[in-house]
Amino acid sequence: MSPATATRAPEASAAFDATADGVRRSLVELYLDHGCPWSYMAFTALSRLAPEIGIRPTWRLLPIAGDRSVAAADAGMHAARLAAEWPEIAASAAADFGLRLRQPIGPADGRPAAAAIHLLRGIAPDREPEAHAALFAARFEAGQDISDPACLSALLGAFAEGFGEAFAALAPADLRAAPAEDTEQALQAGVRVVPTLVLNRRHVLLGAEPRDVLRLALANLTSND
Repeated sequence: MSPATATRAPEASAAFDATADGVRRSLVELYLDHGCPWSYMAFTALSRLAPEIGIRPTWRLLPIAGDRSVAAADAGMHAARLAAEWPEIAASAAADFGLRLRQPIGPADGRPAAAAIHLLRGIAPDREPEAHAALFAARFEAGQDISDPACLSALLGAFAEGFGEAFAALAPADLRAAPAEDTEQALQAGVRVVPTLVLNRRHVLLGAEPRDVLRLALANLTSND
């Protein structure tokens, strides 16, 4: 997505006012699988890195359909196992962009993931995981690469159309979703909207390692496009 050039509307949210210290304001649209503890660790890393990039983000959660077959106990197990790996992965990805973590990356909070899994099991049939799986399959059968910005943009657009409402109630206190209308307000205020895609290990067709996923997210945040 590119920054809007429209004149700021008078009713635009004050939260998107430009800052006097020159820090860029960004509305980061973060796509998460709410049943995946890996996604919460990725969010934690991005939250710590954003100030070092010179970005003051407002996070907007946009969900992708979750895997309803995953048990809450399984989510907790993965959170515990991956927590040991995550600090090294985050630090390594940050170093690729000349960034240094001022604070260590902590373990994921498995409780929101467990709550999300419980909710996803009750989702209506028209929200089945096959919907978002089909979006990926169509892209990769055409030979497109997840590292291609055009491919990412197309995927993000499809997700925004298919799963636009946010599950704010599932998010921890520092991961509340901005109201949907905030995207338009941000654009009108001239704030850069940054599409960020965070995937989990269940998307095996992507062949994406966790470090590569974080590098892609950082690339979106640091891009001047």
